[in-house]
Amino acid sequence: MKNKRLVLCMMVFLAFTKCPAQTGNPTLDFILLHAEETSLDMQNARRNLIIAERNYSRWLENYRTGFSISAANTFSNIPESTMMAPYEAGLTTTVSQMLPGGISLSLTGSVTMEKQSLEAALPHDFSNLGYSDVVLASMSVSIPLWSSGTRENPLKTQLHLSLEARSLSYALAEEGVVRQCLGLYIQLRGNERNFSSAVRNLDIAQKILEVSIERYGKGQCTLSDIFSAEESLSSYRNQVKTCERTREELLMQVASLLNCPADDEFRSLFCAVDEELLVQSLAMNAIDAQRSLLEIQRQQVSFQKSMARLSYAPLLTVSGSVEGVSEAYSFESPLSLFRSREGFLWAVTVGLDLSPIMDGRRKTEFLEYDFSEANAEEQLEAYDRALKETVRYYVRVLEDSLSQRVELNERLENRKSILQSAEQLFGAGRCTELELLQAETAYLNMEDSISNMDDSIWYLNWLLLNMHAK
Repeated sequence: MKNKRLVLCMMVFLAFTKCPAQTGNPTLDFILLHAEETSLDMQNARRNLIIAERNYSRWLENYRTGFSISAANTFSNIPESTMMAPYEAGLTTTVSQMLPGGISLSLTGSVTMEKQSLEAALPHDFSNLGYSDVVLASMSVSIPLWSSGTRENPLKTQLHLSLEARSLSYALAEEGVVRQCLGLYIQLRGNERNFSSAVRNLDIAQKILEVSIERYGKGQCTLSDIFSAEESLSSYRNQVKTCERTREELLMQVASLLNCPADDEFRSLFCAVDEELLVQSLAMNAIDAQRSLLEIQRQQVSFQKSMARLSYAPLLTVSGSVEGVSEAYSFESPLSLFRSREGFLWAVTVGLDLSPIMDGRRKTEFLEYDFSEANAEEQLEAYDRALKETVRYYVRVLEDSLSQRVELNERLENRKSILQSAEQLFGAGRCTELELLQAETAYLNMEDSISNMDDSIWYLNWLLLNMHAK
């Protein structure tokens, strides 16, 4: 089970750190590259992923080893003849180690020396000064009486879940940036075509106004015709200005998302409408990262609940010690401590601490975990329900767009026929240059409308592809 989870995690990580594919469209390639390398959201997600990967690969560092050493000397002025020699001296060293499953292990060694007389009948002075010592070795193990319900190391499981969550967050961050940038790019392409159409209409309106003024001088039209032409001209001028403002706003949004300067190269790249959107299989991730993240969060809540049970479990303590004692001897050098002992004392102690199960916060904390588990399940159900509704909505929009595309194509064929007729009539001198220009403008504007519709259909297909709906 552990190996399978590790393999899955590595597959997820590799899938989400893939190199951007070459789509054949320079702007799409630019979006994919900068979404991964320069986007602030991606940089933050990448740092979090690196930290989680490091914590998981070095999980043993969490089980720290403790080491302590202490020494103590006690002096007494009774009798005064030996007051300069320590009455008692001790050295204690403890090594402790945290182990998986809440187990803690400690090993203690201590040496204690106490001032005594070598001969009790003789005066207690330096000539009769001796020491007796106690050498103690003890070991204790604290073990919770609760199993977390898994054969895997609880801490490693927790770090693994965190790594999976960070990997999925990384994928979602990239997908979110790309989705927003693609949407803005489609809007920019449509805006540029609308700008071109507005400029063509502006030129036509200007010519119509000039012709109307000329015809009014000949008495062939009224002032109302001139005023109507002026209003049309003003309307198209406003459309051109609106497109220019929209272009700047969209470019600033894209530059902010990709964290790059909106220089001339950037502007020409995103304002180009001639590059085709040929890649329909531009899938960001092989799985539904959002749903997988919600599933991981649900697992994290369940795991935290099991670990809470562990923290409130009774605590079993087992300790043992061996103590070596000796009679008074003359302390001539530190090597005297390694002399043989006269006897040994040993002890085994077993203790059971039931106070954790008496903690009044236990029931409240478990109730909070129950609510968190229920909330996690509800979020998964709500996501699945919202995903179905969203897919259903985009499918309807796509169907409507495809239907409109057929209608626009029919209108384009009609305008093409009108343009061909106008060209023939103009060649025969039966229509004016303005009428020919109007027919040509109407045909080109319809081509732009169809191109905008094709871009919208492409983006809708991309959205549905990356929703991973069954």
